[in-house]
Amino acid sequence: PEISSSIGLALGYVQSGKTSSIASLMARAADQGYRIIVALLGNTNLLLQQNQERLKESLRIDERSDYKWIVEENPEGRSGGVSFNEWLSRRRIIFVPILKHAGRIKGVADALSRNDLSATPVLFIDDEADQASLNTEGENSESSTYAAISELRKAAPKHLYVQYTAT
Repeated sequence: PEISSSIGLALGYVQSGKTSSIASLMARAADQGYRIIVALLGNTNLLLQQNQERLKESLRIDERSDYKWIVEENPEGRSGGVSFNEWLSRRRIIFVPILKHAGRIKGVADALSRNDLSATPVLFIDDEADQASLNTEGENSESSTYAAISELRKAAPKHLYVQYTAT
């Protein structure tokens, strides 16, 4: 299938409203037909949880009735693929907050790859993209997180990958 992907970069100062911008991007993507939104929200569980809660609150995911949002935490493998398929068939918008860790990212990539997403727009958001997302190994090899992000992007032929950073 034809690959249709784009990359973007959002640069802001520390405490300049990047999380609000991420929430706005997620809402706009949902309005434009993106069905899966995967957000790499931190390299510690505390940061992941804080960002996830702020985004859920900003989007009122737990209380809205006009959008049918669902939060999928740590989907992986066959069961994750089945879950994605079920939510997509119910016309839900799937928000997948994940830790920026190669194993977790690969798990989501595996779950996504078990579905035909050739016509399904997917948004990937990489918060603090300067931390671990870049290839730190040089030209002849890839760091584990960078390689996992590449697998994630390959699992969704029609995607937008937006990196956020304050540095």
